[in-house]
Order: sequence, then C-alpha cells, then structure tokens
Amino acid sequence: MVLETFRPLALGAAEVAADLTLTAVPATIASREDGLRVVEAIELLLDADQWEAAYDLYRLRTHSGQVWKWLPAARLGQRAASAFVATPARQQACHAQLPRNELKHFLAAVGVYGVGGGDLITAREYLEAAAHHFEGPANWASRSILLRNLAECLLWLGDVEFARRAAAEAADEAVGDPMQVMKAKTYQGHMAMVAGDSGVAEGHFLAADLEHLYIKRGKHLYALGGVWWGEFLARTSRSGPSRRLTDHNREIVADLGWNEDVARCDRLLARLDMADMDLTTAEQRLTAAAATFRDGDVLLELAETLPVLAECARASGDLEAAARHVDEALNITGPRGLLRSHATALTVRARICADQVAAGSRQYVESGRDAADAAHRIATRRQMAWQWLDALDAHARLDQVEGINRGWAQQAATLRARLTPVELDPDPLATIQRQVTEKRARGKDYRQGCTPFLPEQGTTLRSRT
Repeated sequence: MVLETFRPLALGAAEVAADLTLTAVPATIASREDGLRVVEAIELLLDADQWEAAYDLYRLRTHSGQVWKWLPAARLGQRAASAFVATPARQQACHAQLPRNELKHFLAAVGVYGVGGGDLITAREYLEAAAHHFEGPANWASRSILLRNLAECLLWLGDVEFARRAAAEAADEAVGDPMQVMKAKTYQGHMAMVAGDSGVAEGHFLAADLEHLYIKRGKHLYALGGVWWGEFLARTSRSGPSRRLTDHNREIVADLGWNEDVARCDRLLARLDMADMDLTTAEQRLTAAAATFRDGDVLLELAETLPVLAECARASGDLEAAARHVDEALNITGPRGLLRSHATALTVRARICADQVAAGSRQYVESGRDAADAAHRIATRRQMAWQWLDALDAHARLDQVEGINRGWAQQAATLRARLTPVELDPDPLATIQRQVTEKRARGKDYRQGCTPFLPEQGTTLRSRT
C-alpha cells in the first residue's frame, strides 16, 4: 500500500527532473554533450515507466534518432534506442505502451547505430530481430530499409555474398517506391563494387543517379550513396568525375549539417588529393575526418580513415606516424572482425615495411610479407576484389625493394584490368547529364532508356582459394 501511495509521486518527479535537466538544451540537439543529457533524461523516464514522455522526448529532440547521424554520435544513438528495447521486459512494455510500429523501429535503430559504433554482433542480432517484425506486404518499404542496413552490416563483417543477397532482396521489396528503389540501387552498386563486378556496379550506380536526378530535381547522388559512387569512380581510374561528384556531395551535406557525410567526403577528396600529390591538403582533410569519426564514436568509418591517413604519412616520408595510424586501425578492426578494413590496414602495413626495406632496414621484409599474405588470404576467401588488388600491389612493391620478381606485379596488372574494363564510360556524369538534357528538350521522361554503354555482363571476381 505504501508503494502504491508514493508511486505516482515518484513518477511525476521523474518527469519534472527530466524537464529541469533539459532546460538549457536546444530543441534540436547541436552537440554530443546536449545529446548525452537527452539520453539520460530518456533513461530516467523509462526507469519511472513514463513511456509516453520518453517517446515524445526521443521523437522530438532527436528527430526520431536522425540527429545521431548528423552530429555524429553512434554510441549515443545506440544507447538511446536500447533504452526502449534492451531487455525482453522492455520490449514487451514498448509494444504495449507505444504505437504499434515503434518496437520494430527501435530494434532496427539499435542495429543501425550498433553498425556505426562497431558493435556488429549486437547490430546483426537486432537487425535480424527487427526483420521478423517487418514481414508482410504492409511493411515492404520499411523492410527494404532494414535489409539495406543488414547488407551494410554483413559487408563490414566480410560476408560479401550474403550482403549482396540482402541488398538484392531490399531492391525487390522496394519495387513501386522510386526513392527506395534508388537507394537500393546504390547499395547494390556498392556491394557489386566490393565483389569486383565492375560492370554490374556501374549499371546500378547509373540507374540510381538517374532516378536521383529525377527525384531531387537535378542533383546527382549525395550523402552515403554519393560517396560510394565516388569511391567506385576513383577506383576505376576516373578521378575527374569522382572529384566533381564529391565536391557536389560535400557542399550539399555541409549545408544540411550532416557531419558524418562531410567527413566521408573529406576522406575521398583526400585520396584524390594524394593521387595529385597534394599531401598537405590531403592530411588536413583526413585529420578533420578522423576527428569527426573519433569524437562521434563512429569506429567503422574511423577504421576506414586511419589507413588512408597512414598512406598520406607514408607518402610524406613519416613512416613512424604511418605505423601508428595502422596500429590504431588494426586495434579497431581485429577484435571486431571488420575483415575488409582489416585487410586494407594490413596492406598499408606491408607498404610501410617495403619503404623501411628500401631505406636499408631489410629486417622488415618478413613482417611486410606476413601482412601482405594475411590481407591476400582475407580478400580472396571473402571475395573482396579491391583488397585483393591492394595485397597484390603490396607484394609487388616488396618484390621491387628486394630486387626479385615472384610474379606479383603481373598478377596485379591482370586483376586491375579485370576490375577496370575498357568499356566503362570515362565520364558517366557528363553522359547522363547530356542524355537528360536531350530528353527534356524532347519532352520525354529522361529515366526511360537513358543509360550509357555498359558491358553486357559484369566482371565477376571469384576466389581462387
């Protein structure tokens, strides 16, 4: 009786305390410090069974979780969503207390922010749990989004084939919604690129960009999809179109305040700067990108950025700094099973060792070979084409500094030719823009039949081991 008497007072005090805590926090969270206060208030309200108040706080102050991508703040995003569904009891209460669809949305949010924060085992568990709640014809659009997120999670884990299947299923679920079809195409393009199907990847990216131009009134792909296409263009020796696309991308996402995407753009632009030997600008961009990802606990993107920063330091001759960046990357990727990023970091380590051998320290030959061999095994077994090529190049560089020829350079040249077929359009952005202009002038829907020449079949990479 005493508990029942004082329970309403305790619950009321929780809501008052939450309101007082957030007095100085702006309506839209602008910093991680403000975000932490909001998360703590949500947790307090849920502990007091104030589900409606906690839900309203999450929905209004975090824009239903979107703010964690904008800041970024991956761990805060995972923590905020987990507060609603972290235990079976919480999941039951969430289902009973909140609108009918919110349980699956919170499960999915835990998975999405778990991916960003590097907690991939938890992320996969929650994404797969959410998938069961999104089955049925009424949920096809949301299921398409969920499958795309699952595909990304699987790709980070190195499950390339399963990632491609999930992305293909996401595209099937999206039929009928042009926006979801467009986004699914970018994911399929990215998955195909990683697997080495360059012709297929090109087709998906072109179809996505064409749809994006139609939906977004003349804007090429931007945000994550734009970065993926820009990376593919850069990898396939089309640095000019890649830079134009990425400059366009960065301008848009900077205006929107999407800091995570700004950092992704900076990382890609830095790679292009390095190819042009503008190492000073590249280092500035990479340092800023790494700081954004580190401060926001976006460990997966940090793990992708550190090897590029190491390559920049290596090109500048600072092998000690390069080794530190690689060590940090490997410390992130190894324990979390981030195989693709792990292989990338290992190839950079091999190239650092090659530079040390070239400087007269021949004791680094074995370490370099070990790193290149490990990267090669991961890449070939997991069908990760560009990591395979990087490992071959690393071995070829070690051959060069040792003054021997074990055939690695020829293998690299053969694979590079397969990954960059001559049929690829040298400037697909210009081709699409020209076709769009011509069809508009004729008053036709420019999405119909508006694609440049592509190979009839993709160049499929298959593991030899």
